[in-house]
Amino acid sequence: MRTILLLLSSALSATGAFAQNAHVDRIEIVEYGLYDLKTIKKVDSPSIASGLLVVTEGSLMKQTTTIPAKLGVAFGYTVKIHGSPEGGTVTVRDINIVPEPGLHNPKTGHVVYREEATYTRKIGETFRSDYQLSYDWTLVPGKWVFQLWIDNRKMAEQIFTLVKD
Repeated sequence: MRTILLLLSSALSATGAFAQNAHVDRIEIVEYGLYDLKTIKKVDSPSIASGLLVVTEGSLMKQTTTIPAKLGVAFGYTVKIHGSPEGGTVTVRDINIVPEPGLHNPKTGHVVYREEATYTRKIGETFRSDYQLSYDWTLVPGKWVFQLWIDNRKMAEQIFTLVKD
């Protein structure tokens, strides 16, 4: 039994060392703009103004950085992680910075100027980060800044300008 535990411990240590050796050279913005999205699931997330992280699938409708501030509009970017080893896992911090006066959630009374989500991605993977304007209080005109961070390094940034008609 002790040998099995030692072997298991060694295997786990090797796996941990492999994951820690993953290195991101850059995150490439592949596309950005307006997306047509379909909601897959919603996950409770207190760091998001609405309290929900919405998982979606969809496709780019129009490449642009000018976004109409209208309910139902979805915008964001698709990125690819470059580094080594291919398939190695990294922790990504996905940050959205919202302009003044921020997002005022009337249900909670909270005001949010920055939303942050953290998740694991694989080197070589392409994925999308997006935001859907789902409530009247999310229709905040101005510059919205989307960033992706690995550790303390900002690896990608895209600025969108929300405009009212």
